[in-house]
Amino acid sequence: MVQGLLVHAVLDALKRNRPGGPGGQERTQAPESPRALAKQVMVRLLRDLMQENPRSNLDWIRARLSVDDCVNQVKHVIRRTRPPAPLPAPIDEACVRGATSSLPSSGSEVWVSVDTPPIAGRLDVVDEIGILDYKTGEPSEAHHDQLRFYALLWWLRTNQLPKSLRIEYLHSGEEAYVPVPSEGELREQAKALVREIEEIASCLRDGRFEARPNVKRCRHCPVRQLCEEYWRSEDTLALRQPVPHEETEELLGLRHVLDIELHPLPPGWKPGTPCAGRGEVAEIGPVQFAIDRSRVPSESPRVPRAARILGAGLVKEPGDWRIVLLRSSEVFWLF
Repeated sequence: MVQGLLVHAVLDALKRNRPGGPGGQERTQAPESPRALAKQVMVRLLRDLMQENPRSNLDWIRARLSVDDCVNQVKHVIRRTRPPAPLPAPIDEACVRGATSSLPSSGSEVWVSVDTPPIAGRLDVVDEIGILDYKTGEPSEAHHDQLRFYALLWWLRTNQLPKSLRIEYLHSGEEAYVPVPSEGELREQAKALVREIEEIASCLRDGRFEARPNVKRCRHCPVRQLCEEYWRSEDTLALRQPVPHEETEELLGLRHVLDIELHPLPPGWKPGTPCAGRGEVAEIGPVQFAIDRSRVPSESPRVPRAARILGAGLVKEPGDWRIVLLRSSEVFWLF
């Protein structure tokens, strides 16, 4: 996913920095090579990820980013695509015009927006064959869903079905073709999106935020320490409970990184002092732990009833578990 963001960001930067590109007078001078631009964009991308979610593990992300792969994939895309076509009007103007508005018949990075339902997207390539989307990851059914969404956008905006829907996987060069939905299927898809958007708007107006615990979603949620459903759901046990090692089925001596809730805390402990001793974790049982003064609440007559630790290290020792606070671990106190 992050590698894909990098490739798309470099392509966007190349488009904006080219002579006559949409950057206008304010565009910056393009670096001498795609490699230099990729490095520049990667720094900006990592900075933006940290601003959006301070819990991002930059070391883990850097280990999965490859400038070489990015440069090769960008060059491949450039060879395959036409020069970018002029973008349509901004979304607010485009929505007013509706489905009869004209769009470029070919080009790259084509922005498409409609008003009913209020949706928009940027198509990687539109050519005489149809719509093409580039992917840097492994094949997924979600990619097919994305192409069907692009087909809906195109149909709503132009009143025409795309000739074809294609996915090209840059790491392997393989292509996948997605069947073009019928007008009836697209009409039902549009109605379903209208209902979904109306339901979301209603929830926002009423302050109803229904939790849907799921390992994939919850793993990266920045506010899961506040979500009671997350801490009680069986669907997220994999994030809160150690499992035997895949090969040895042995837990002893292995470190696991999990989210844990300590309850109750040691009797007699007071805020402002290190919190250490023996505690209880519902999914694990008795644990030994030590939380230093820098991570405990300030001195106060109010004593927390529990602590939630995101990304705690757990080590199985003879007869007990021991909690190890990592540099990335976060401690939250429940009163």
